[in-house]
Amino acid sequence: MTSEILIMKNDTIVMAADSAVTIGNRKTHTGANKLFGLSDEPPMAMMIFGAATFGSISLESLIKDYKKQNRF
Repeated sequence: MTSEILIMKNDTIVMAADSAVTIGNRKTHTGANKLFGLSDEPPMAMMIFGAATFGSISLESLIKDYKKQNRF
């Protein structure tokens, strides 16, 4: 189960996500990335949850490749 929090006030946004992932029904790992900064100007970020895949590709890999190609 993923926990994600978004707090908005006036012109400020705070985002937080846990780092635990469960693989199958039993194995739990900590240290997973679920929160990604996309750019500083304008400030953008993204949170992911669930299977975290697009087809057979991990969303983490897609996000990192996007940032690299767009030089964020």
